[in-house]
Amino acid sequence: MNDQNRFGGGIMDKQQHYEKESAQLQIRLTRIIRLQRLKSLNKQICSPKKEQGSMVLEASLVLPVFLFFIMFLIFIVQMTLISTALQSTAGEAVKQLSTKIYPVSLAFTPSDSAGGEGSGGVGRYRSCL
Repeated sequence: MNDQNRFGGGIMDKQQHYEKESAQLQIRLTRIIRLQRLKSLNKQICSPKKEQGSMVLEASLVLPVFLFFIMFLIFIVQMTLISTALQSTAGEAVKQLSTKIYPVSLAFTPSDSAGGEGSGGVGRYRSCL
């Protein structure tokens, strides 16, 4: 019986040993799989950061140009408004001046203002009657 216990015990020991080794191998495999998943996740996490960094760099280069363009458009619109206001003001001033100068120009004739021929005693003024 001792021999059977030895042989039977030896077989049991070998099975337990194989089971322990297979359990350790499974643990190692799960660890390797987890490490591979972590590496792939790390790559996925790190790559958007690089893309985000490049987007920030591109935005920092393009944003000043865009803002300068917008400011230029605002400047052009303001200058157009100022020019239009100035032109309309000058036109109104000329209209008012012309309405006030026209009666004066009727009162004086070019020959009278030059000191040439005059009719009657009043040298500069034309008779309104």
